[in-house]
Amino acid sequence: MKTKLLVLFNTLTLIFTVFLNYLSNTGFFGGKTIGEISKKYETLFVPASYAFSIWGLIFLMLFAFVGFQWYVLYKFKGSKSDYDNSNNIFIKTIHETSFWLIVANLCNAAWVYVWLNEYVALSVMVMFFLLLSLIQLTKNLRLEIWDAPVRIIAFVWWPIVTYLGWIMVASIANVSSFFVSIGWQGEPLFASTWTVLMIIAATGLYLFLIAKRNLRETAMVGVWALGAIAYRQWNFEPSIAYVALISAIILFLASSYHGYLNQKTSPFLKWKRGEI
Repeated sequence: MKTKLLVLFNTLTLIFTVFLNYLSNTGFFGGKTIGEISKKYETLFVPASYAFSIWGLIFLMLFAFVGFQWYVLYKFKGSKSDYDNSNNIFIKTIHETSFWLIVANLCNAAWVYVWLNEYVALSVMVMFFLLLSLIQLTKNLRLEIWDAPVRIIAFVWWPIVTYLGWIMVASIANVSSFFVSIGWQGEPLFASTWTVLMIIAATGLYLFLIAKRNLRETAMVGVWALGAIAYRQWNFEPSIAYVALISAIILFLASSYHGYLNQKTSPFLKWKRGEI
């Protein structure tokens, strides 16, 4: 029963979060939308608007994740020993993810509320709690550092690492928006200089995750975000655009090379070998 409750709470909090995000872009909350508030505190680090379409992919993958959990419950239905057996990889996955996934869902929903009410400082705190919950999920599940079956990779690892990759960018953007909200323009440095430094720092973090945790997919989200920053600034801040583009290329090459070195554990080759 405990396992079923965890999956149920995962599902309900995810549905609530997605619904709240939908409402936040309709003007339901006092006529305000997330995009309108974002423009009010706009910074040079924010990607082009098309980049935010990744939320559709993230939510779709998260629904696949909770759907996989329900599948596991159905598969072991009527077998009490499977629920109690901590060595069962799929049931164990549910217990290791559920609490922090629920926290992540609630943090996402809370961020929407505080952002629409322009509590920018509080939004930074909530965003970091969201980031920390995803980091904790990554640690608990030992993501990408053991030879997992394809089902775990596709329905557990990929949703979380993709989510993590985007929230890393969102956290930096959120902090920069906070500085704008208090009127700090980056003195004594120019805003463009700070943006370049943030891009370099983000690139370093993604490279670290590739090297230490094999999180190529997380880095590829960085490629998506940095490419969108380059696109947005191409005709306005060429220095930012060039640095963002070069950083995106570096991340892409690093991810590709890492994938080549570890091709034996590629989920696509596992699929071909029938190791599902």
